[in-house]
Amino acid sequence: MRQKLGLPQDWSTLSEAQLREGHENDMVLVRFYLLCLKGEAYLYARQGETEKGIPLLEKVAALDSNDDLKTTDLLAVFNRNLQQPDTAMGI
Repeated sequence: MRQKLGLPQDWSTLSEAQLREGHENDMVLVRFYLLCLKGEAYLYARQGETEKGIPLLEKVAALDSNDDLKTTDLLAVFNRNLQQPDTAMGI
């Protein structure tokens, strides 16, 4: 997916300009790529490694300025669970 879109290997260096640049006809793939990043963060949380997922969610939220993927809601759950480590992951 990332290779097909010509995006950098390191997701943390990805910019909104890179997502939009020349991908007007591939926006479904761009959206799917962002959902993959969001899913990776979710999997980290399910494995008890919530802190690894937060940077992924923050990046997706930054790239999805309208929050169409509802990433900020999941990010809020992650942050709440980090503040309350004795509770089970409320996802």
